Amino acid sequence: PPPPPPATAPGLEVGPAMAPGKQALLATSGLGALLGIGITAPPAFTAQLTTFALACVIGYKVVWGVSHSLHSPLMSVTNAVSGIVAVAGMHLMGKGFVP
Repeated sequence: PPPPPPATAPGLEVGPAMAPGKQALLATSGLGALLGIGITAPPAFTAQLTTFALACVIGYKVVWGVSHSLHSPLMSVTNAVSGIVAVAGMHLMGKGFVP
């Protein structure tokens, strides 16, 4: 026979009503961590971290908001832009030397 389920104390069950509290705790912890980083880090790092965080949020919203019919054309453009950035990076690292 299967083992009995673990005993839980009454009132400690996690249900759907606890989800908003967990989300609030997670958001508060994240904002507190960002505040701590903002106070202790140099201004340049804080600006770059803010830009990165905004780019992540906007990218997530844009990618998940694309309909299926537009996925392939947008991915082809994204791959082309990535290729251009890679070639430009190699060009800059080579100090403009073209073989």
